[in-house]
Amino acid sequence: MLFGLHQERREMAIKSVANYEQCSLRLLEILIHRGTRQMRSKQNTRISGRRKSLKSIGRSLARALDFQFAKAATIAYSEVARDLRKLERIYLAQLEGTPELKLEVRRRISEHLLAQAILHGCPQQTCRSRLRAAARLGFTNIEQEAHYRLLYAKGSLARGHRQTAERTASEIAEKLERSLKRQKSLLAQQCLTRAREFLAHLSTVTTSPDA
Repeated sequence: MLFGLHQERREMAIKSVANYEQCSLRLLEILIHRGTRQMRSKQNTRISGRRKSLKSIGRSLARALDFQFAKAATIAYSEVARDLRKLERIYLAQLEGTPELKLEVRRRISEHLLAQAILHGCPQQTCRSRLRAAARLGFTNIEQEAHYRLLYAKGSLARGHRQTAERTASEIAEKLERSLKRQKSLLAQQCLTRAREFLAHLSTVTTSPDA
């Protein structure tokens, strides 16, 4: 469960993550499709079969991750992590020769591990470790990064780590502002609005200082 949050806020948070996971899974399918298009100029006959195979893998992984997200609410985090790592091994083995697509699979698994650590009420140290792992892999785009950093900020606040929550939200808000100056994005603007709303909420919250 979401540590320290009331049931209504927990349900809203889960819906928020679920909606974004759908976007994330769709992004993975698009990237796999893009990867197959880049292969077209090589050997048409063999590549055509490989393209269909990669698209099938993308859809299969999207469904598997969607199922894992639904299942995660009913099992312990250790089981969630085990199942996600198993999925990672299975699908990486099917994407040999496509390093860009393998990276996207690793990113999705890492992001799921972070989200589930927060939603399962794991210790702050575990959540911090998961965020760092996701950051090392890099986020596919600024909107993806904003979503997970804001989720981490909210989880940190729920655990009493107000300073961490404020620092994380402030940093991603500044990054979104810089990104929007370079390129307009409706989703990035929505993420920035969420970050600003969260920071405004923080000004009304009194918690003990970070440990």
